[in-house]
Amino acid sequence: IVANALQNPAVFGPITKILKGNTSALIGLPFFHSYGHCIMHTMIGGMFSNLLIVTDPRDTKGMLRLIHEYNPVLQFGVPTQFMKLLEEDIKATRIIGISGSAALPPNVQEKFDQESKSFVSEGYGLSELSPVTHFNVSANIRAMGGRKMVPVMNKLLFNPVSSSFMNLSARLLGPKQYGKVFLAILGMVSDRNRKSDKLKKVEKRATIGIPVPDTTVKVVEVDTGAPVPFKEMIEDGRVGEMLLSGPQRMLGYWPEPGKGLDEEGFVHTGDVVKMDENGYFSIVDRTKDMAIVSGYKVYTREVDDILYD
Repeated sequence: IVANALQNPAVFGPITKILKGNTSALIGLPFFHSYGHCIMHTMIGGMFSNLLIVTDPRDTKGMLRLIHEYNPVLQFGVPTQFMKLLEEDIKATRIIGISGSAALPPNVQEKFDQESKSFVSEGYGLSELSPVTHFNVSANIRAMGGRKMVPVMNKLLFNPVSSSFMNLSARLLGPKQYGKVFLAILGMVSDRNRKSDKLKKVEKRATIGIPVPDTTVKVVEVDTGAPVPFKEMIEDGRVGEMLLSGPQRMLGYWPEPGKGLDEEGFVHTGDVVKMDENGYFSIVDRTKDMAIVSGYKVYTREVDDILYD
C-alpha cells in the first residue's frame, strides 16, 4: 500500500510539485474497499492533501454541492457515479475525474468533457496489487497540448523557480481558492484543446492506460501460457492474459505467503489485453467470459460498449 501510494502521484509527472500539499479531493468510495483505501493513503501520504471530502457514493446532488463548495481538484469514483453526474446540470462544474473498478464507457468521457469542460480519466487495478497498476494519462497529455508540448510545458512551468513560485502562490490562496483558479485555467485550456481535431487523436479512450512506475507486465497466451512478445502485440495485434508484479504486489493470500502467485511471482489477472505502439493497454475480455461465435472469438468488452451506446 505504501508503494502504491507513492506510485500513483508519480504517474502524473511534474505537476505534482505544485499540487502536493495544496489540494483537496472528493472521494465517493468506501475505505474498506481496496480502491478507496489506497486513494486515502495516496492523497494523505503521497499528495499531502489538505482536505479529503468523503461523501455518500449514491448522493449525486450532495457530490455536486461539495464540489462547488470546496473546489476539490480531484474526484475519485466509479463509472456509475460519473454517469449519474451527467443526469445533473454540470455546466459550472470543474473537476478532474478519475474512474476505476470497472470499464468507463467512452461516450461517458465524451459527454463529461462537453458538459463540464473538464475530463475523466480511467485507471485499472486489482486488490492483489494494492490495487493500482495502470492509469490512462492521455487526457492529461491532451489537456497540456499534446505529446510535443508536454516536455516544453514541463520546462516552463515545473522548473525549480516556477514550481517554487506557484507552490507559494497556492499556499497563499489556500486549497479552496487555489482549486477554483487551477480548475478554471485547466478547464479553459482543456476545452480549447478538446476542439482541436489534431489533439483529439492524442486521447485514447476505452483503454486502461500505461503501467504506473515500477510495475512489471507480462502477457501470455490464454490457452498455452506461452509468453506473447510486446512487439507482436503491436505489429500483429496479438492479445493474451495480463500478468502483473511490482512493489505494490501482495505477499500472497492469507495465511499462506506465495499463494496466488506463479513461480515467477506474477499475479494472473484473468484479463485479456491488447497493447498499442505507445504502450497503452486495453482490456478486451476476461479469460472466463470470452464468447465463441461461429468459430470466432468475440471480446465482451467491445459488446458492452456497443450495448451502452
